Amino acid sequence: MKQVLHILKESASSEAVRLIAEQESAGQEKINVLLIQRAVGLKPDLKSPVYVLENDLKTGGVTSPYQKVGYPKMLELILGANAVVTW
Repeated sequence: MKQVLHILKESASSEAVRLIAEQESAGQEKINVLLIQRAVGLKPDLKSPVYVLENDLKTGGVTSPYQKVGYPKMLELILGANAVVTW
């Protein structure tokens, strides 16, 4: 199964979240989502695993219910994906 990583970096990413949800519904790809920069405060309603970059979370002064990851895990997600989409 193809692995897709969606990296959300903007706080106004509702269109991206909608399209990711549609992709989830199709069920043809394994999806991971990574929140970085101004998107770390988002709380997308998705079934796929959602991660948040810990450095950006600290910088933004917000909290997140998602698994916090560092740069090594971010690289692992990027290199393990067949496709990376940045929003």
